[in-house]
Amino acid sequence: MKATLNDRDYMYIRRRITWKLSQEMEPFYESKMQEYMAKYLSDDKLDQYVVRTRGKITSSKFKCYLQNPEEFYVRYVLELPPLEEDEKRYFIIGKAVEHLLYYGIEKRSERYYIDKGYVKADLATLIAARDWLDAKTVEKAHTLDQLREMYYQGDDKIRLTPGEWKQILGTYYEAQKQKIFDLYGKYEPQVYMECKYRELIITGTLDRYNQEDWIIRDWKTTGQIDNAYRDIEETFDYITQMAFYFTIAYINHRKECDVYLDLLGTKAPYASLSYKMSRDRLKHKMLNEIRPALDALQTSFDDDVWPVASRDKAMKSPYYPILESSIMLYAQE
Repeated sequence: MKATLNDRDYMYIRRRITWKLSQEMEPFYESKMQEYMAKYLSDDKLDQYVVRTRGKITSSKFKCYLQNPEEFYVRYVLELPPLEEDEKRYFIIGKAVEHLLYYGIEKRSERYYIDKGYVKADLATLIAARDWLDAKTVEKAHTLDQLREMYYQGDDKIRLTPGEWKQILGTYYEAQKQKIFDLYGKYEPQVYMECKYRELIITGTLDRYNQEDWIIRDWKTTGQIDNAYRDIEETFDYITQMAFYFTIAYINHRKECDVYLDLLGTKAPYASLSYKMSRDRLKHKMLNEIRPALDALQTSFDDDVWPVASRDKAMKSPYYPILESSIMLYAQE
C-alpha cells in the first residue's frame, strides 16, 4: 500500500472496508479507520502476486491499465484486495498442466489434490476415524472447505475435480507427445526478463526463449482449440501479451523476435497446434499501442491521475462497487 494516503485513497479504502463490513453486519466508525485497515487490508491478506511483483509492470498489470486505469490504481497501487474474485477454473487447469510439465506428474500431490466428491457428513466421519487428530481440532471444522483441507491435508493445496484431472492428464500427455513442447532443448524454460522504460520496470517470464535464433515460444491451454484459426490473435487476446514480451526483448537486445503460440486443447481429443504470429503486426503493436500506453501509465504515476473507465468496463471488474465509474451521474433517456 502507498506510504502516504490522500483523501481519494481514503475514499476507496472506506468503500472497500464498508463493503467488507456489510457482509459481516458490523458498523463502520470513521475514528477506527486504522484499526479496520489493519484488520481487513494488512499485507498478510494480499494476493502474493501483488506482493511479488510490487514496483514492476507485468503483462497482466499492463492489460489491467489498458482496460481500466482506475482499477489498476486500486488493485496495484493502493493494493486493495478484490471484493469477490474466485480464480476461474480454466486458469487452474492451465496452471496444473504447467506444473506437471515442469516438475513431473509424480509431484502433483505437492500442490494439488483430487476431490473424491465426499459431502460434509462423509468427510466428518472419515476425519473422526483418524487417531492422530484430536476431537477439538475436528470440531473447529464447520464448512465444506475446512473439512476438505483437513481430510486432504493441506490448506495450501488446490482442489481439482476428477473431471478436471482427466482434462489435465489428456493435455499433459499430448504435450509429452509433441516435440514442440520439449521444455529442455534449445529453448530455455521460464526465462525472466526485465527492462526499464522511462521510470517503469517492465517484466515478463517467457515459457521458452531461444536467444540464438531470437525466438519466443509461449504455450497456452484452451478449451476452444477447434476455433483457434478464427483469428487466434484477437479471439483469444494473446496479441497484447505477446507484443508486451516482444517489446521487452526489443528494448533489451534491439532484436525483433519471432513469436510462436503453442496451444494445447483441454478437451478430448486434446489436440495441439502451433501458430506463428506476424512479426510486422507485433512491431506495429509495440510502436502504436504498447509504448504509447506505457507513456500514459508513466504519466498517471507522475501526475497521480488515473482515468475513470466507462461503466460497461467497470461492471466487469471485481472492484466494481468501490469504483467511481460505478456511480451514474445522470440517467440516459
